[in-house]
Amino acid sequence: MKKSFALFILAVICFSGCLVDKSKTEKIQKKRDKIVSVKNDIVDIKTEVLFGKSLLYIIDDYLVLLEVASKTPKCIHLFDKNTFRHIASTGLLGRGPGEITEPGNIGVDRQNKILWVPDFGQKVIWKFPLDSVLKNEAFMPTEYLRINDDVFIDRFNILNDSIFIGKAVRYLDDNSYITIMSKLNIRNNVIQEFGYANPRIEDDKAISLFALSIADNIYVNSYFKYDLITICNLEGKLLYNVYGSEGLNNDGNKKSYYFGIEIADGKIFASYINDLAVVNDGNRPKGNSPSKLLIFNTRGDYLFTIETGDKFSYFCVDEDNNRIIAYFDGREEALGYFNIPVNY
Repeated sequence: MKKSFALFILAVICFSGCLVDKSKTEKIQKKRDKIVSVKNDIVDIKTEVLFGKSLLYIIDDYLVLLEVASKTPKCIHLFDKNTFRHIASTGLLGRGPGEITEPGNIGVDRQNKILWVPDFGQKVIWKFPLDSVLKNEAFMPTEYLRINDDVFIDRFNILNDSIFIGKAVRYLDDNSYITIMSKLNIRNNVIQEFGYANPRIEDDKAISLFALSIADNIYVNSYFKYDLITICNLEGKLLYNVYGSEGLNNDGNKKSYYFGIEIADGKIFASYINDLAVVNDGNRPKGNSPSKLLIFNTRGDYLFTIETGDKFSYFCVDEDNNRIIAYFDGREEALGYFNIPVNY
């Protein structure tokens, strides 16, 4: 009898512990209405370099642009992040040795000042040391990691000299694939599944953008098809699931939610659509883009919303200058910046 009672008490304690843990990790935010407009505060960035739609990164004192659809022979451009003066261009397009055929999202190693540039055409991740690029206008990478055919890391950040963490693509067959949180050991080029996966998310809808902060000991995933960001520590343990008002409801997969994610200055910056995934541009359908950013602290608590008034594709946070740089879809000068509002 005493043994049965003890087991009953233990079960109650365990059950209660699960409830407490869940209440700490699951955050539902029905109302996000602290809107700050920067529509009239966007400053155009004019450069002498002609470039197409570009992904944006900050490394050291430089703004890095990676052209998605290049208008120049080289697809990577470096600018002084303070003055926006063009410093160098690299990443020669082509199919030869050291050339890039089909670039992907850059992994930025800020500690060692290295750009790791995936090339899905040549199936490698090229190593671009920043010092080498700046010293040699004709720099061509010779070091690389081989990309595997069946599973490869797609969007990633650098944890240390040996480990990349990010989203990997795993092909199931010729017509389908899933994305999974993974870590890549660059010493032996082995990819392993890693960290927390929300059990309520279907594998084929788990596409997300990824950011990592060593200083804050977290990584974050923001989901295209769900009103959800997931915050984990660098050991892969769940800290918070942060749901917006629509949570995991996406009737017919017609909507898009998050588009990009950055961690800077102890905050999470997430570009946010919460609208139809596909819209009409004249007579042609096209993918929708965000005009706003949601700002959270690293515990996932909502702070405020920045409304730009213009659709943008990509952004990065210049922490030193307290500003956000974005590639806008419809402005005459596509590249622009605005200061991050304070006191919110």
